[in-house]
Amino acid sequence: MSIAITAPTGNIGSSLVEQLLAVDTALTLLVRNPDRLSASVRSRVKVQQGDLLDANFVRRATEDAEALFLLAPPNYAVPNVRDYYRSISDAATEAVRANSLPHVVFISSVGGGSQNAGLVTETYGIEDALNATDASVLSLRCGFFMENLLNYLPTLRDQGAFYSLSRPNLPTPMVATRDIAGVAAQKLRDRNWHGKSYLAVQGAADITLEQAAQIIGDAVGKPIRYVQVPSEQVRQTFLTMGASPDFADSYVQMLEAFERGIYGAEPRTAETTTPTTLQQWTSEVLQLAMR
Repeated sequence: MSIAITAPTGNIGSSLVEQLLAVDTALTLLVRNPDRLSASVRSRVKVQQGDLLDANFVRRATEDAEALFLLAPPNYAVPNVRDYYRSISDAATEAVRANSLPHVVFISSVGGGSQNAGLVTETYGIEDALNATDASVLSLRCGFFMENLLNYLPTLRDQGAFYSLSRPNLPTPMVATRDIAGVAAQKLRDRNWHGKSYLAVQGAADITLEQAAQIIGDAVGKPIRYVQVPSEQVRQTFLTMGASPDFADSYVQMLEAFERGIYGAEPRTAETTTPTTLQQWTSEVLQLAMR
């Protein structure tokens, strides 16, 4: 029996695989491109190559699993975001039912089940579908990934700035993906939880984007600015990057929902607070990437 891991080459998935292999956990990795796995990882896991949109593949790949880690990776190019998330949801829930999987850990988002919130709302659709199965389901409602700041590397280098539509003083729970993986690893190994539940994963502190700019600047040794821009400018930026119009719209709707205050839907507690500070992550990850 093994733990089935989806999206094992992403930021969360790769850290999760590393942490579980460190304690000799049997893993089955569902991956589209196995070449993205290191040779050392491939030699220690069972690799199942396929697409998370393919229900037959997901069902076969999880036949011998005792738990499932599910993450729906964003796809900029999909023409219809809702159809994309529903296809992942349908494939996963069919596998959970067909294989009587007892435990599922799902990567969700902060926001308390918010509607009209773009990508966040589609994520909650998967939560609801999983909760309709007989499995025990734990949804990790995660804050803003610190790794998202890596998307701004070109403007951080060239302009000393990064841009989004959120107001500069909006408190934002910022979390390192390795901390999300740590919570998921613990829950996947210690499966003494049952029923349907969620747990916010919010990082060490709420940070405004103004404060984030100061922290980044201190780490890289030059002034960094955060600049608020209109929604349409964000949308056009995504279109320029190759995103579909529907994905760009859904992403902007998500940011607008954060601006409305859905970050506060899950109160911060000791249990929802994880150890890595933005200062630590910036000095260990972003500073190196800037070089």
